Amino acid sequence: MKKLLVSFLLGLTVFFSFAPNLSTAKADTTWYNQSFQQWYGKVYDPSNPGEIFGERYAAAQVQWIVYSLFSFLINSVTGPENSGLIQCFVSNVADATVCMDQLKDLLDAKKGQGQAPAPVIAKANPQQNFWSLVFASDRPISGIAYVKEKIDKLNVVTVVQAQSVGVGFSALKPIQGMWMGFRNVSFGLFVIVAIVFAFMIMFRVKLSPQTVVSVQSALPKITISIILVTFSYAIAGFLIDLMYVAIGLVSLIGTQIINASGDGNSSATVWFNLLTLGQPAGFDIQMGAFGLLVLYLMLFCLASIFLLMLNVGAIGSAIVAMLAAIFVGVAIASGVWAILLIVAIIAAIIMYIIVLWMLFRILWGLLRAFTNVLLLTILAPIQLTLGTIVPSLGFGSWVRSYVSNLAVFVVTGALIL
Repeated sequence: MKKLLVSFLLGLTVFFSFAPNLSTAKADTTWYNQSFQQWYGKVYDPSNPGEIFGERYAAAQVQWIVYSLFSFLINSVTGPENSGLIQCFVSNVADATVCMDQLKDLLDAKKGQGQAPAPVIAKANPQQNFWSLVFASDRPISGIAYVKEKIDKLNVVTVVQAQSVGVGFSALKPIQGMWMGFRNVSFGLFVIVAIVFAFMIMFRVKLSPQTVVSVQSALPKITISIILVTFSYAIAGFLIDLMYVAIGLVSLIGTQIINASGDGNSSATVWFNLLTLGQPAGFDIQMGAFGLLVLYLMLFCLASIFLLMLNVGAIGSAIVAMLAAIFVGVAIASGVWAILLIVAIIAAIIMYIIVLWMLFRILWGLLRAFTNVLLLTILAPIQLTLGTIVPSLGFGSWVRSYVSNLAVFVVTGALIL
């Protein structure tokens, strides 16, 4: 990094050494071929701010064009019908609470246009009890819901009910069906292995004593594997429930830290809904992980554009003066401001690319972890069956892989908090 910085400064020194020196006598210039200093002095002359002439009008037009490009990007992303809301946020004289109320009304109007609500993991109610959210039984692949369903089936007298099992299991019936298919295949393999082992024990006279001992010691492992395969779906559900408990603890601890620092009266329920459903505080809309990342990227771009359009005042002048003193030394040659502007634009573009790349990596990591969780749940019977033959593919390896993928969601939520 130091070598790169030294090379960059040396390159600037060599480049500016070819620039004309302002200490020399100024050459006679025509009105259409002025130096940057002459043009800048005419445009921003404080002695006649109300006078309009060619240089000043051209500078104003270029500035308007740049602002028009920014507004075109904003209106293209948000839609021309939302220009009033964008104007409320961009205007530096508007009240922030008024803008937030307009945004909330817009989101409520969008939600009430007859669109079907997206499937959710749990009912999002800001006033709902925090612990009822953490230990909810209606989320996908829940061990609590699995046990509840099995207990309901143990009724001696069947009760006719119109209510279904639950939203989570109804949404994930295809996944549970695939798991049941692999479970049946595993049971078939266990039957074949048990028959082979039985014949090997029956004809132990033709086998070595070591083989007989190995076969007999494998029978308890087969029994344990059958039990694990039978309850692998419930075990996966309990691990997911523990993930939600961990997210709840993170929300609770983070809320205590935020409230202790005096930054406000935060609620653990609000943070839990944000980390699990993607529901911002004060809004009855669930955006999910992808929606949160897209919202963060849009807000980041809008904030950056807003800062570029505002005058930075004394701080910006100090930064510009410092850069000029470092890069130029004594005098500012012609074209320095243009170079600094280009460098600033390139730095902003690089920053946007880095932020976009990091958001893409986060989203890709979450999608990969979610896919691994589904595959580990579906293929759990096969992996546990192979664990009787290959110890490295047993129950411990499966649990470690499952927990490592679930930890991605907990760590991501902790970093967001």
